Amino acid sequence: MTKRTARPSQDVPAACDPFATLDPNIATFVRQMTQDAAAHPRRDRVPIKQAREISEDVRKRWTAGGPTMAEVVDHAVPTRHGDLPIRLYRPTDRAMGPALVYLPGGGWTLFSIDTHDRLMREYAALTGMVVVGLDYSRAPEAKFPRAIEEICDATVWLTIAGPDLGLDPNALVIGGTLRERTLPLRSRYTLETKGRKRIAA
Repeated sequence: MTKRTARPSQDVPAACDPFATLDPNIATFVRQMTQDAAAHPRRDRVPIKQAREISEDVRKRWTAGGPTMAEVVDHAVPTRHGDLPIRLYRPTDRAMGPALVYLPGGGWTLFSIDTHDRLMREYAALTGMVVVGLDYSRAPEAKFPRAIEEICDATVWLTIAGPDLGLDPNALVIGGTLRERTLPLRSRYTLETKGRKRIAA
């Protein structure tokens, strides 16, 4: 028996176009991202270091444009695992206010505060809050619970240094994206159950 392999038509009907229901501008952006990714090997078939480099390159479109901040400052925060890079996005010159401690998503293995730069600026501009991006260590090199310990240590540091940075230490919230939503939840639980600090949200 001859085995036959179906070949997709070159002209995809609109009904089969996965981007057909998207806003035209978003559809164009997604197609461009798909083309950018196609220029690289599949991330699941290369070493993790190369996969991260590919992710940083493909997501350069994410960081282009967007709101301008009153101030963007990088800091190195001491943790039990060494200094942790963080980035503060201050949308206005307000002297004191709440802050969002943001954890960039990437399946615990990819992405960084650089790939999510514009997204954090958008959050800061829309909410008026200072956004603090934490560049926590990624798996597989960083074994559980290192990332959570880094996040907890950095958050405690922010509650202490907050007033000097223009952050209200009693109005810190922790957030993340997709699978990384487990990190803010676990970090908040760890901070609060150990009696070290109550997080606003």
